[in-house]
Parts: sequence; structure tokens; C-alpha cells
Amino acid sequence: MDERKGDPLGKFIREVEKGQENALEITKKVLEGGKENVTIALQNRELQPEPLQPPERKESPGRAHVFQDVKGFVAYLGKYKSKDTVVFADTREMTVYAVLDEKAQNGFEVVTFQPAVHPLFMPWNEVVGKVTEIRLFAEFLLRNRRVIVEPDARALVLTFSQIRLATKTTMNMGRGLSSINGVMVETEIQGTSDKEPVDLPEMVKIKTPLFVETSEVELELDLLMSPAGDGVAVTVSSGSMAEKKYEAFGEMLAEVAKIEGVVISLGRPGSKPWDYLEK
Repeated sequence: MDERKGDPLGKFIREVEKGQENALEITKKVLEGGKENVTIALQNRELQPEPLQPPERKESPGRAHVFQDVKGFVAYLGKYKSKDTVVFADTREMTVYAVLDEKAQNGFEVVTFQPAVHPLFMPWNEVVGKVTEIRLFAEFLLRNRRVIVEPDARALVLTFSQIRLATKTTMNMGRGLSSINGVMVETEIQGTSDKEPVDLPEMVKIKTPLFVETSEVELELDLLMSPAGDGVAVTVSSGSMAEKKYEAFGEMLAEVAKIEGVVISLGRPGSKPWDYLEK
């Protein structure tokens, strides 16, 4: 080929624009009389852009779910348990821990069940053990009177409200058969004063579920009156609350115990690093 005229075929093969491709197609046909006809077709076309590759995702984190209802917790373990699942129940913290694979080599996954306190019981649970000024306690009774079964809720709220509206209150803490115990309310109207003793209840009984999706229970709460500055304060206590909570938690544990093929025990999961000998 004459180099002065260049080499069109070689140039076509060597020089390719970015984003394009050159194709060479050779066609050979046999004509009449046995004569061959060779056709060379040069083609140039644009390349289709390569599809975008999604970024590489990191490894999924370990499962650490927290369930608040026992039915969902039991259903989850029933589906995702392994032959090496171990369940621990901590009665002090009212929490159940499930180690999904006790033989896991790359870290243990632990899911927990912490029963949610029922909305009706939550205010009472928070007021137990606290000292509350009697005016604030009257407002508390008014907001949460729906669960009070004894004494009459309306009369109870009225009694504490009467003390709240009193001009002066006196706390009597006597001893003996003839002593006076209780609160003395003194009111003054148009220059005259009147003293009237008010008997405050020593106990209030409520009926409410302690946790979500548990049955109702009756709970007795003791009311202790004490002087607080110029007024009176109320301390709420309950000797049976811990027992009732344990009984409700025990009912939920009975549902967990129905899961087949897992080890269940009282306690909580724990681990520690291995000790190695120095070389």
C-alpha cells in the first residue's frame, strides 16, 4: 500500500474515539461461475454507558431487639431460635434475655423482653415511695380516679380537696385510746372560725393491669400523712406491689417456657475475656 496515501484500514483500527467502538465486518459471497466476492464493512458506533454499580454495603449489625409484649417475644423466638438458643429470666430487673446462638463464633446476639408498664398503672407506680404535698396529691387522685375501687373515688377526691382549700390545717398525732389522730381543718368565714376534723383514709385500693397485655389485679396502697411546713404531705407505700409484679411477671414467663427446644433458666447472660499464659 502506498504510504503516501496513508493506511485507511490501519487508521480505522488504531484510532478509536473515547466512548465509541470500531467494528470490522468481512462478508464473503460465492457468485455465479464460482467467482468469490469479498466485502469489508467498516462500522463505527457509540458505546452504551455501563450500568452504575451500587456501593458495597457493610455487614449487618448484630440483632439487639427489645420486645415489650410477651406474645411478640415468644413468636419471634419460635421462628428464629436455633438449637443452641438459651433464655435467661432476671426477676429483679423484670427482664428476659435470649442468646440466639450460645455457640456463635463471631459474637453473641442477645434479644430482650422488658414488659411495658400499663398506662393506667404507670402513674401509681411512679408515686409509690414519694412524699407529695397534699394539694398535689388531691390533683393526682382526680386525674387517676378511674382505677380506684375503695374507698369511693369521688368522696376520696372531695376529702383531699377540702384540705387543699382549707385556710389552716393541723396534723394530730396522738397516742392512746382517747388521743386524736388525723387532720383538723380550720376555716374562717366573715370573721368567724370553725374547726372540723377530717378523717383521711389510711389505704386506697386500685384495680388495674400492671403490665401491657396482663390481667387486672387489685392492689392496696397505704397512705401515710405527715406534717410538711404549714401543711400536710402524703407518702404512698405498698407492701404487696412487689409481690403482684412478680406474679404478673411469672405469668409471662409461663408463656416463654412453652417454647420448645431452648434452654430456659433464671439468671442473666454474662461473659468474660479468656486468661492467657505469658510466653
